[in-house]
Amino acid sequence: MNTTRRWWLVMLVVMSVMSAVVACQRNRLESTDEGITVVVEPMPPRTGEPTTVTITLRDAEGAPVSGMTLEIEGNMNHAGMKPVIVQAEEVEPGRYVATLTFTMGGDWFIAVRGTWPDGRPFEHTVDVPGVRAK
Repeated sequence: MNTTRRWWLVMLVVMSVMSAVVACQRNRLESTDEGITVVVEPMPPRTGEPTTVTITLRDAEGAPVSGMTLEIEGNMNHAGMKPVIVQAEEVEPGRYVATLTFTMGGDWFIAVRGTWPDGRPFEHTVDVPGVRAK
């Protein structure tokens, strides 16, 4: 195989792998903060369709944190929009799931609010750009 053909073959393989990685990343959005991981699926969300928000909580030692009450607020980045507020349900120790339905196309954010077992409140915000109108 000549050098030019080999170079094109290598480039084709590299581009295929990069496309697969980007495509996988587009299907979900993940944000991590100290002890809190929030995953939003699918990405980008569509108005009127359910969007799953999965929250994983871990303590300083990495153990799951159970028994929490978590409020999930979906809101637009501009004033005047009524927020979508739901409660997350614990589906396994330290893993909580909520379903949001976005009401308008555009840029949103999701705020996860709760209180750690030691009484410290927390809020973790995730930007959700480009919600598509149905």
